[in-house]
Parts: sequence; C-alpha cells; structure tokens
Amino acid sequence: MKSVCSIPPHEEVDDGLEGRFRDAWKVAFEAARELKSRFGAEHVYLTGSLLLRDRFHEESDIDLAVDNFDMGQAFDAGGAMNRFWPWSVEIIPLRSVIPEKKTYILQRSVKLET
Repeated sequence: MKSVCSIPPHEEVDDGLEGRFRDAWKVAFEAARELKSRFGAEHVYLTGSLLLRDRFHEESDIDLAVDNFDMGQAFDAGGAMNRFWPWSVEIIPLRSVIPEKKTYILQRSVKLET
C-alpha cells in the first residue's frame, strides 16, 4: 500500500468529470484532516471508485477507511462529514470488520497523508 499527499498522476478520461474528480480528491484530504484532528483517527485510507479514474462516475462517493475506529466512532464522525455535502463521505471502521475484509480493503486503498 502506498501513501499519497496529493492527487496522484492519472490518465484523464473524456467523460466531462475531470473537475469533479479533482474536487473529490480535495474533499477526501479535507475529510481525512478533520477525522484526524477532531475525532482522533490515526490513519485514514481512501478506497473505492475515487482510486481509479476510469471507474469514477457522477454518482461516486468518497470512501474512507479508518484503522482505529469502531462502528460507534464512525457513526459519530459520520455526522460531521455532512458538511462536505453534496459529497457523500462514507467511513469504514476497520476495527469493526472481519480480518479478511480489512485485508481486502487495505490492499485496495491508499493512505492519505495530511
């Protein structure tokens, strides 16, 4: 797994969503900073369609996995993520998922360095 501190290089897709894609990455970093500073997240990982430009679409949300969150912490922090509307920021609490699923998620994610 790699870490990123900015939008990684990617091949542009001619679908008219490049600006939206870049905006989503900016929101992901902002949300990660808030999860760390306000809710005590240790590491925040981006996963889902935002990682692959050719899979990003108009209805894509922002999926963030947090290693030291359980369901309760994810629920508490989830309400604060409403400030990023119209983006939907989904928090995956890695302490509450089975080990196999956690491994699967982490293999398909990047750590957001904020």
